[in-house]
Amino acid sequence: MMKKDRFADPLPARSELERALGSVSRRLTAELQSPSEEPPDWQDFEWRVAMAVAVMQGTSALLARRLRWRGPGDWQSFLAEQREHGVLRERRIRQLLERIDLAAREAGVPLVALKGSALLHTGIYAAGERPQSDIDLLCREQDLGAADRAIAALGYEAKGATWKHRVYDVADGHAEVRFGEHEANPLKIELHTRIAERLPYSDVQVDVFPAEAQPGLNGYARPSALLNHLLLHVAGNLSWRGGRLIQVHDIARLCRQLPQTELADVAGDPRARWWKWPSLRIAERCFPGSVPDFLLARTAEACPWHLRHWVDSRSFDELSLVDPRHATLLGLAWATDLREAVRYLGESLVPPESRLEGQTMLIRKDPWSTGSDWQWLPRWQRVLHRLFRRPVRAPTLYSLHSAIAYHPANS
Repeated sequence: MMKKDRFADPLPARSELERALGSVSRRLTAELQSPSEEPPDWQDFEWRVAMAVAVMQGTSALLARRLRWRGPGDWQSFLAEQREHGVLRERRIRQLLERIDLAAREAGVPLVALKGSALLHTGIYAAGERPQSDIDLLCREQDLGAADRAIAALGYEAKGATWKHRVYDVADGHAEVRFGEHEANPLKIELHTRIAERLPYSDVQVDVFPAEAQPGLNGYARPSALLNHLLLHVAGNLSWRGGRLIQVHDIARLCRQLPQTELADVAGDPRARWWKWPSLRIAERCFPGSVPDFLLARTAEACPWHLRHWVDSRSFDELSLVDPRHATLLGLAWATDLREAVRYLGESLVPPESRLEGQTMLIRKDPWSTGSDWQWLPRWQRVLHRLFRRPVRAPTLYSLHSAIAYHPANS
């Protein structure tokens, strides 16, 4: 029998909750694209939903700079705090990156700073606008031992591993995770030896390691490699409805910044075009005018029709953490042939041990898992629970209750 969640705040009826999450998410997305002059006519609960949505989508600091209207006092305090902590946290990230660079130089190991850490040097965001919960690094397989020792020299220790990366946290670190962006929130390191996503279970990889990498931190092989990585990462998240708007915003901003030659390189590999279209399509839908027509057209040619339909028949909030609904067999739309679809169905029914171990490690890593024992139930009990009780997804529930409990620091 399930234990009661530690969050006791009541939520409205399921239909009202879904409506509020969807409508608020769409309004805030529209504000980032084309800011309006008038504030939304929201009730108190919807303003709390807005806080939760902004955190789930990673857009709090962007909204703080972009919005032209003012909301209630707690909303304004929330945005101001998020903007302030975003700047402080970015400063902390930059300092840690400098330490990683020095440690890697001393160890003689080349590393690549990935995703958010790489975007710090592109100039597409102002200070503190782009949130980051982890520092992702890439090393060559043969340098894994040296990279592990370099990270350990910084006071970090390995806490577990998935098929995708090793996770490091500060030794004996037990810092409380605060709602949204907060300078004091733990800053983990994730070490990769390859860049890959499972779509749905076949590993799709991109090569981003520079040929002339030197000991210390390096950039991507070329700007198009950064965009390719972002496209693949978003595709992986979309496949399980875990998208975040800030990642889509990354793609839109980078597409606007990169020269035609780099964008042509993104569309150049026929084998890789199929999984790029969903991320590009979502970026163009959320931020019109960002993705060139030729890039959309060339990637669409290689994308299976059923996957194009799956993406186009859903709004972005339905493909993100904002959607409160559990769903099964989401990855089926990403299967490129019958054999892959059959394998996906089989592993969904009877997951391999390696996949279960990875899921357990992720549950322990994420703060939302501490709010409910639901994730730890046997698989068959979770399936029945989804069918008959229709629970709200744990990450969505965690963010909602955290937003409801939020009080400004100066109140």
